[in-house]
Amino acid sequence: MIKVSDWDELLSQRRPTLPHRIVHYICEVIARQQADLITVSSRHLQQYFQEKFNRSSLYLPYATYLENIDIGPNPFERPTAVYMGNLHHDGDHDILIDAWTILQSQGDAPDLCIIGGGPCLESVKSDVEQRGLTQIKFLGYLPVQENQNYLHHAHGLLFPIRDTIGNQMRCPSKTFAYMQAGRPIVTCRVGEVAEALGDQGIYVEPTPETFAQKVLELFQQPPQTVVYDLERHTWEARAKDLLQAIQVIHR
Repeated sequence: MIKVSDWDELLSQRRPTLPHRIVHYICEVIARQQADLITVSSRHLQQYFQEKFNRSSLYLPYATYLENIDIGPNPFERPTAVYMGNLHHDGDHDILIDAWTILQSQGDAPDLCIIGGGPCLESVKSDVEQRGLTQIKFLGYLPVQENQNYLHHAHGLLFPIRDTIGNQMRCPSKTFAYMQAGRPIVTCRVGEVAEALGDQGIYVEPTPETFAQKVLELFQQPPQTVVYDLERHTWEARAKDLLQAIQVIHR
């Protein structure tokens, strides 16, 4: 029997409370020591295991996961930006809220739809209401087809992400969903986001000011369709790499 330990991030470095971090750290030690094969979802994690524990690992990031379905009619009344993702304490969505505050003060704030839930959803809703940001709409969780429809018809897809250790180590799956939607992606050159997008991302610094400026520039342009390089980001390709690594160990 071959024991594979799969790592998509280090929760011991991301959880907000010390007891949670300690529990995850213990689990990580056990998983690392018992594994015959370690798979990691980011280049940063791969380097981390090699340098800190002298353990090699198989780089196995996420891949495209949305099914090919018929796209429905445009749900937006006017050009709209979309952010998809659960709202967590370290989700960096605050950059967008602050950016929209700047845009509203300039009289240039477009519509923004936020898709997803998360533990911080209600507090973010309250913050947006207090600021009077009526252009921001919260859609909550959406069925898969409806979700894809919103992404496909977005004028731009937004992904603020700060350059932290936690963000460098993880592989956000929404990067691939955004790419499948074929719309401009405004994000930051951080970790696996940049690894997947390459030169096709629209990169800015993770600040409200830079996001506000780039959003304003994007909405001054006509809608664009972007053909992202998806051929190398399939689960079939990932499975092939994993099976090859297991066969090497099994010999």
